[in-house]
Amino acid sequence: MIRLLFIASIKNSIIHSYDNPKIYNINLKYIDHSRPTLEHIFPRCYMNKKSHHDLHNIFSCNSIINNNRSNYKFIDNSEINNYPSNTFININDNYLSHKYKVFVPENESKGIISRTIMYMSYTYKYRYDKIIDYENLINWCLMYPPTKEEINHNNIVFKKQYNRNKFIDLYQKKNYYKYILNLFK
Repeated sequence: MIRLLFIASIKNSIIHSYDNPKIYNINLKYIDHSRPTLEHIFPRCYMNKKSHHDLHNIFSCNSIINNNRSNYKFIDNSEINNYPSNTFININDNYLSHKYKVFVPENESKGIISRTIMYMSYTYKYRYDKIIDYENLINWCLMYPPTKEEINHNNIVFKKQYNRNKFIDLYQKKNYYKYILNLFK
């Protein structure tokens, strides 16, 4: 019971901290700011219970976007043309198709998404292919460097959970590209 209260306290601080990233809604324009919730980037339906509370996978998110995203597969903007355009809706620069169960996140969230999926896949030996394609996983990680908010989130989680997302920490290393390619072949 004490552990669950501790986790609830941490999750509450993730939602309300201005120093942590707000996934899918970095630049909220069109929707209500007052409805934050927690998003599991690596969907809970693909995890074992032991990893449900891993804070590296939990980010603040607007509830409307979170509910619409569901557990849909992440795709890139360039892939929208592979689907009928009338099946996509735009929610604050995030595009989704309920019919095809795909979600195109805003660019500002793509690096966070890829490094979080890498962390969950590496740490728990989960398969990521239902969540994101290999090319997007690698490209988003490299094209969108960690932000100060993402680094702050990693530091806060370390203080509470005593582990780090090395895909954030090692980003500036010389052989980072080769490193992630070797892990995710």
